[in-house]
Amino acid sequence: YALVGEREKCIELGMNDYVSKPFNQIDLYNKIKNAMVVNLNLQNNSTNSITIADNNKIQSEKKYTDLTYLKEIAEGSDEFIIEMINGFFEQTPEMLANLSKYLNEKNWPMLRGVAHKMLPTINFMGIHSIIDAVKTVEKNAGELQNLDSIPELTNQIIEVCNLALSELKNELNKFQ
Repeated sequence: YALVGEREKCIELGMNDYVSKPFNQIDLYNKIKNAMVVNLNLQNNSTNSITIADNNKIQSEKKYTDLTYLKEIAEGSDEFIIEMINGFFEQTPEMLANLSKYLNEKNWPMLRGVAHKMLPTINFMGIHSIIDAVKTVEKNAGELQNLDSIPELTNQIIEVCNLALSELKNELNKFQ
């Protein structure tokens, strides 16, 4: 179901994650990959043939960005791609600081505004794994509902965006 609140119901019932239809293939892949890493972490605590090195290899192979859409709209212009990535570098740290600040202040209208502002940038950079989290923070903060879910989602957004920033530094080097 894609109805509002379905994800929360599923999580409350013990599911690890949720993907609504129509789903994005990359988002589904990333969620499955994340679940595998979690399972590997649990299995590493028991006698198992999977080693911690295998687990670290899986985590290091994870990509947080997908520049396919950005490259499509750039129509072959490396300058455009570089400009968009640099814009992400300029805007994102302040947005992340504001997310944290407004969360700590429980300033829901401002938190909602920052989440809303982040969506286009996250889409351009192909950070699919947090799109649902950003939309949920925007919705819940705006409607003042499920406020207890916002801290975890906000922390997830901040963590993934920081990882994406690191990844995009390497991507930017490919254009120079």
